[in-house]
Amino acid sequence: MAAGPSMWVGSVYLYIKSDTVPLPGKYTHQKALIYEALRSAISESTRGCRDSIEILKIHSSDQQLILYLKFCGLEPCQRFLKDYKECKVQMQIQNKLKNCFSVEGLPIFTELKIDTGEIDSLLEKEEQCLKYISQMKPTIQKDDELAEIDERLKSIKLDSPSALDSELSLQNSCQCSLPLSLHSNRSYHIEGSTFHFQGEEFVDRPLTSAHIQHFAKSVGKNWKPVGRSLGKTCRALNDTAIENLAYEFDRDGRYEQAYQLLRLFKDSEGKKATVQRLVQALEENGLNSIALDLLSLNENGLK
Repeated sequence: MAAGPSMWVGSVYLYIKSDTVPLPGKYTHQKALIYEALRSAISESTRGCRDSIEILKIHSSDQQLILYLKFCGLEPCQRFLKDYKECKVQMQIQNKLKNCFSVEGLPIFTELKIDTGEIDSLLEKEEQCLKYISQMKPTIQKDDELAEIDERLKSIKLDSPSALDSELSLQNSCQCSLPLSLHSNRSYHIEGSTFHFQGEEFVDRPLTSAHIQHFAKSVGKNWKPVGRSLGKTCRALNDTAIENLAYEFDRDGRYEQAYQLLRLFKDSEGKKATVQRLVQALEENGLNSIALDLLSLNENGLK
């Protein structure tokens, strides 16, 4: 849902954890099914206001799923906070996931956070919560894969539950059976897009986790200049954002700073966060050897 110039917009992170079911692992293999369950559970709070709460991205950590939620409108956010405070959101998520996994019980634990901290302890102070959520404007577009799932589900007649269940089952069986290299690059290949570097022609493709990890391991103190070069064509990588990354991950070292830089680039640009753009930024800063290493990586991350 596109926000108008005067529309109230904000975002928040919703952390979901279960001690009985490994949610990150399940999500990897049942992405469409779990995404639809979470989307359905969260939309219960909108009371008919379609697209007023949107899941922009789902991150996986070791033990939990982290949903990046966008609110379009003050009232939907107020209703969500009210339902969350009364544990209705948690119960909806629990029930939907329980049905997904066909288990009798599925206790879950949730937590709301913004960039500067958690919100659960402030739920009695609604105005303060709304202020913090409003201040955290969404900085990324919807994840390409989630948008693709949305489009597929829209094409199904929602008044036919059997058709929806059949489609979700098919999607998940395909996700489980595809080889990792095929699954991870499904629909991402840029047909016919090539570029030249040091006299050789290369096929462009979106950045993978292997590219990000190799960059973070190799770039060292030059991560900031590369970030500024990328920032010329990526609004999310402005000087303030780069300095915030430097400060926030200072204790974690340059690897983590560089890693988070490319994660932000990829999250904000989606499919447009390509190898070519990173290679150009590296070349601009005289880091041709790193660029060549990245170009030599296979899809499995090996040279």
